[in-house]
Amino acid sequence: MPQVMSCPACRSPVKIPDELIGRQVRCPTCQDVFTAAADTGQEPGVATAQPAARISPAAPPPPKYHTSLEPHRGGAILTLGILSLVLSLVFLCLPLGLPLGFFAWSMGNTDLRKMREGRMDPNGLGVTQGGQICGIIGSIFCLICIALICLWMFLIALERFAAQGN
Repeated sequence: MPQVMSCPACRSPVKIPDELIGRQVRCPTCQDVFTAAADTGQEPGVATAQPAARISPAAPPPPKYHTSLEPHRGGAILTLGILSLVLSLVFLCLPLGLPLGFFAWSMGNTDLRKMREGRMDPNGLGVTQGGQICGIIGSIFCLICIALICLWMFLIALERFAAQGN
């Protein structure tokens, strides 16, 4: 007959089959592992639980900084991408925003490929992606602004040419 005991961690009732008495079992509620002890005569069908000895992990957790990998350049890429966005919004700084955006875009592509291949520290993944996206947006915005400026200049020249023809 299965015995009911309370989990030592969460105190929820756990049904333990007779063949598992004296062995380690897992609580279905909190997933804690404990040893199911035999009935001590306290109450019929109720057994006591003893916490299981904690097992130390076989390997230490991986370090936050991978010393064998090339360090990421996420901060530099994000800085270039943000500068590209900001400088593309300032009319006189369009020539500066475009190359910074292309650098952020290119560096982001290179570093993300190295991270996927396992040659670069993956801790900078999010920052690198953010810088690459800012660089893409800044580059495209610069190109659109330059195209609009060229169109505007062409229309002014066309108007002057038409005015001289009259």
